[in-house]
Amino acid sequence: MKRFKFHIYPENIVLRLLLRYIVYPLLFAVIILYLLSYIVLLKTDKIVVIGNTTVYVSDNEDFHFSSDSIAQYVHYGIDRLRGNGVDTDLDTRIIFCHNLCEYRLRNFFMQSYSFAETRWVLNRIMVAPLVRKEDVEAELERFKQDTVCSPYYVDEIISHELTHIYQREKLGDLCTLWCSLFEHWKIEGFADYKANHSILRVALGEKMFMEGRYSDKELDVEESFFENYFVGRLRTDYLLNYKNVSEEEYWKTHYDVKTLDEEIRTALRTGEYKIFKQSDYE
Repeated sequence: MKRFKFHIYPENIVLRLLLRYIVYPLLFAVIILYLLSYIVLLKTDKIVVIGNTTVYVSDNEDFHFSSDSIAQYVHYGIDRLRGNGVDTDLDTRIIFCHNLCEYRLRNFFMQSYSFAETRWVLNRIMVAPLVRKEDVEAELERFKQDTVCSPYYVDEIISHELTHIYQREKLGDLCTLWCSLFEHWKIEGFADYKANHSILRVALGEKMFMEGRYSDKELDVEESFFENYFVGRLRTDYLLNYKNVSEEEYWKTHYDVKTLDEEIRTALRTGEYKIFKQSDYE
């Protein structure tokens, strides 16, 4: 008696290769993404839905900020982007974490400490623990005296991170991945440009840029941070705002950054192009 055998691959060689190297890997990736998407929302409470954006907070009773305050921050962040011509139809989740441990867990330990992290493949934004209410004024005073960092508000963080979701929607996954790997200054510079804020002081950033310095160990300014965020925003502002380059051309063009930076320096020296401003503290 011939025994029945179950085969996960058909006998046809073409179908077998198609399943083994395309269908099954894609199916596995989709399952993993759905699992991760589910895991990051565990132990959270939904507090507000704004358009296609849903906001969650940790279900910890000692959460520092009220749901109304958080909802207001997100409203401001979304309104700023819409005013700058940025909107997204993607179903996005924003999760406000209670503490640093939770923040790292929800990011699967895939980041160094930051204000927020966007997992654009999942359309998920994890926001780092917010400062306690009683520490807000002290934190702002510290920022005012800081000659390196500029005050960075929650709504500005939300604007920046939501721009990453917008980028994925406009560029697609492959192009977004390409830019993330090889032209990261576009990804972060465009987000800072649309949020109208960079964490580095404008005066310091301009001084370093004009001197051709992309890092400063004494000020704890790393080259990758400086180029991707401040200089990225500077290049983006110069191209989109001053040169009137279209967004489509901006993303499609591979710029020689050394030539572009020298062009920007010349325009700044002659006064043809003015450096941006971002707050009353600059």
